[in-house]
Amino acid sequence: FDNAQGVVDEKGQFRLRGLYGRAMFNAFPAAPGPGAPPWFVKSVTLNGENITDTPVDVSTLKEDSTLEIVLTDKPTTLSGTVRNGRGQPVIDYTVAIFPDQLPEGAMPGRYTRVVRPDQQGRFETRGLPPGNYLAAAVESLEQGGHWGPAFRKQVEPAAKRFRLTEGQAATLELQLTQ
Repeated sequence: FDNAQGVVDEKGQFRLRGLYGRAMFNAFPAAPGPGAPPWFVKSVTLNGENITDTPVDVSTLKEDSTLEIVLTDKPTTLSGTVRNGRGQPVIDYTVAIFPDQLPEGAMPGRYTRVVRPDQQGRFETRGLPPGNYLAAAVESLEQGGHWGPAFRKQVEPAAKRFRLTEGQAATLELQLTQ
């Protein structure tokens, strides 16, 4: 790749060359200045077909293929607190957030979060795609443990189900799962 590869020009266009294998397309906007809103990927389409979070075999692409990445400055925000079985606030925990149903063919990365609380015991995450989710608070979680089916099976019965829409700020109060 050269330094101009994938860089968006003043017309909002970019060019990618030399791709091979399976690839997922994304955008990483430059960090905004103070007071400017952050940007998040809203959708990715290839020749008019939605491929957001879906790998594509780039060997099937033609020279005139059109890739469009739409960004939004209206991210979702999810925040909240956790209480133990006696109803007391907890300040040391881990929250795992995962999709209720992953869109067909999509990779789970953008739909999954592991969040730790701040010093006041509040958690927050931004930029989850709109959709239906589950959130579970646990005392501890091994690194990468939230990806295992056994973890989901264990926490799902007590997990809180919720829905996020574009730009929504939602607050949850979770019960610590044993």
